[in-house]
Amino acid sequence: MWRCFEYLYKPIFVFPPCFLPLTQILQSTQNLNYIQSHALNAQCLDSVDLDSHLDSLDSMQNLDSPNKVQHIVIFIGGFMDSIHQCVFKNFLSFRAKGAIKLYSTYDSTQLWVQLLPRIYPLRYSLTIIAHSWGANNIIKALCAIDSNHIRALITLDPVGRNAIHRPQGIEFWENLYIQDHLKHLNRPNISALIGGARKSIPLADSNTALCAPFHHASIREMLRHSKAFDTLITQDSLKHDNPESTSSLLK
Repeated sequence: MWRCFEYLYKPIFVFPPCFLPLTQILQSTQNLNYIQSHALNAQCLDSVDLDSHLDSLDSMQNLDSPNKVQHIVIFIGGFMDSIHQCVFKNFLSFRAKGAIKLYSTYDSTQLWVQLLPRIYPLRYSLTIIAHSWGANNIIKALCAIDSNHIRALITLDPVGRNAIHRPQGIEFWENLYIQDHLKHLNRPNISALIGGARKSIPLADSNTALCAPFHHASIREMLRHSKAFDTLITQDSLKHDNPESTSSLLK
């Protein structure tokens, strides 16, 4: 039981073509080769052993395909996302051609500090979507990295009581937050108040307030109000079959 909980609590899932814990990714530089592969006829793997699949993934890297990966979209959950899966459910439902999507829990700060500098040289367009305490921690991680290459950072109702700084190398930082948590005093909003809801962040390029009935766990609604999610993620390599609205990416 504990192993199952631990696996849920500290993973990074990668689609396509596989999912595996981040510690497995960090074991070898060679394992980053899967990021350079695309989804052409690839199946989601149910094993953490990637080595046996490296040859087939490497052979797909040079194929000319509309599904070739050009963008990486990272979803980072909040403090209780391992249980409530507010961000994780949106991560699962997100679909975009030419993109790899990753998910991690809020407590992966040091792991991102190690992994992101190894992803940057691959020159993929990178978007990070982080909620609550996960947003606070990814900001810490990015500030600990000397040189970032992030196309868009989207923070969703971030919390925290520590001082924050704007990380270097962020092209566009959009912050979406709940205007008044007290007006809709449910469990998610109470959690945000306890954690220290940051609301508007002057360091961000854009701040958008959402009012009741939206609340701290209204991830899908916050993304539908996000200019960065709509204009940055859906353009270029992330054209969806029906790209007219952001909601088409969140089936």
